[in-house]
Amino acid sequence: MNNDTVAPPSPVILDGIDRWHDFMRVDRPDALDDLLADDAVMYSRRVHPQRGKAILATSLEATKATFAAIGFDADDRPSFRYVKHVASGDTAGPGFETEMGVMVRTLQALNAVHAPMGAELATVDGKPGAVS
Repeated sequence: MNNDTVAPPSPVILDGIDRWHDFMRVDRPDALDDLLADDAVMYSRRVHPQRGKAILATSLEATKATFAAIGFDADDRPSFRYVKHVASGDTAGPGFETEMGVMVRTLQALNAVHAPMGAELATVDGKPGAVS
């Protein structure tokens, strides 16, 4: 693929996006077992790439708990909502908006999300994946 071509998202990625939304909204403890490959990698602006199902599961459970505490898709109060997904080939990334205090800049937004996620991860006893 050259730099002028964008690959369409694979059916596996599109299915994964749908299953991610199900995971975020439904309390099903085994959802990540079905969703994550053993060698999955997550890239983040806040932490180094996270590799492996166990580490990603811990981080993603903390993500879910952090945003569930805010609430999903509420019209009458601050909430968390997905506004888009960018997907190409075998890679995807979500776009979302939320209100957590006052967010003015990207770094402030990342820090606002990182703090409650770090607190959530600190409550997970004996699981890898704590962010620093």
